[in-house]
Amino acid sequence: MATEYYEKFCSYILARKPDIIGHFDLITKYDEILHPMFLNNIDYLKLSEKYLKVALKADSIFEVNCGAIIKNYRTKPYPYENLLSTINKEGGKICLSLDAHGVDALAFDLSEIKNVLKNVGFNGVYTLKSGRFVKESL
Repeated sequence: MATEYYEKFCSYILARKPDIIGHFDLITKYDEILHPMFLNNIDYLKLSEKYLKVALKADSIFEVNCGAIIKNYRTKPYPYENLLSTINKEGGKICLSLDAHGVDALAFDLSEIKNVLKNVGFNGVYTLKSGRFVKESL
């Protein structure tokens, strides 16, 4: 399932080269609250990293999505920390997203997420300003 997901997703990414790649490892969304299938599986971790390196060729910005944290499905954003570390090591770019589906989500405190990003080596995130993506420090 994971191979099929990433093959199709990365094919789309390379063909379209979107400004932002969202929900990269969405298939791990419920791993912390249901029976873990992916995040404790070394084969999955290698597979997701392999396809992440493919997606990085598009030179898109990766969304760091906090929506599952806000909904209490997860304690960490996705992409998961191992992938965030690879994005950083490979010179990839990131942006933060609350994935807000309601007003309450807009009040979410991003300080813990910024600490996660700093811990994997990021020093900045991209934001949209006047129609351009600019890097801002964490």
